[in-house]
Amino acid sequence: MQIPTLPTDNLYKFVTVLGFVALIAPILYMAFVLRDVESKIAATEANISVLDLRQKFNSTMIEKFSFAISKDNLTTDDLIKLSSELKIYQNDTFSNLNDIAATQYVQGARIRALREDIWYCIAISFVGMLASTFGIYYWYTRHQKYQDDLARYQAVSALRDIETAKASG
Repeated sequence: MQIPTLPTDNLYKFVTVLGFVALIAPILYMAFVLRDVESKIAATEANISVLDLRQKFNSTMIEKFSFAISKDNLTTDDLIKLSSELKIYQNDTFSNLNDIAATQYVQGARIRALREDIWYCIAISFVGMLASTFGIYYWYTRHQKYQDDLARYQAVSALRDIETAKASG
């Protein structure tokens, strides 16, 4: 497989192709980044759903502990067991909350950086569009128009040669 080469035979054609690349590359970059951000937003929404379930579970656990503590016949071993269950449960909850908070902070930072990237991408795409427009215009007016005229002249000349050859032959 042969890798295509850039058109370096004409400066204006090269500027046009380079401008198209500068126009398209930031758009593709933003599409990939936005897809990544959307997947992270979906993960955050899933984490929020988990937190909602956790909150419902918390209410149930609080009721359970309240009911257990309200009993008059609790022994010291029962209180120690309840206390250890509560500590384990509390550590789990705080660990999950910290993980979710850290994830949301990182995602927020990424979204803020993405806002800056959008402006850079818009600027690069705009420059690419200008370069392509400049390249196409000057390529056509300073080079291709004369090539077209030369090709037309050669075609007319070839037709005349054929007609003269038919007439003489």
